[in-house]
Amino acid sequence: MSKNELIARLLELGELLGREIDTTGTIAELEQRVTEAEEELNDSDDSSTDGDSTEGGAVAGGDAGSEGKPSTGLVRVLMLKTAHMHATHETNDERVEIALAGTHVRVTPNDLAALEKAGIAQKED
Repeated sequence: MSKNELIARLLELGELLGREIDTTGTIAELEQRVTEAEEELNDSDDSSTDGDSTEGGAVAGGDAGSEGKPSTGLVRVLMLKTAHMHATHETNDERVEIALAGTHVRVTPNDLAALEKAGIAQKED
């Protein structure tokens, strides 16, 4: 997608989510925001239909009240650069908004692809 297409998509997603999404930055940053916003929209759709929604917008099906068990379906990554993003703490299900370079967090496989493409993070086993 071109930068203008990404900005248009972010504006559209912002309307659907009921909030403003930052439309500044590089193409890689905009692609990451689109991915995050689409997942947030999908997560909000899922939680509103399954009757088991969690308060506080837990990421990828987990929150701090899940008895310390890590969420499934998430991939552990090493942050190569500091990024403002939605992720999950490395060892518990606490939401992370800023992932610092040199730390580990867990993200969805879709986020992993975008982060690796942008050179922001790499998969850790």
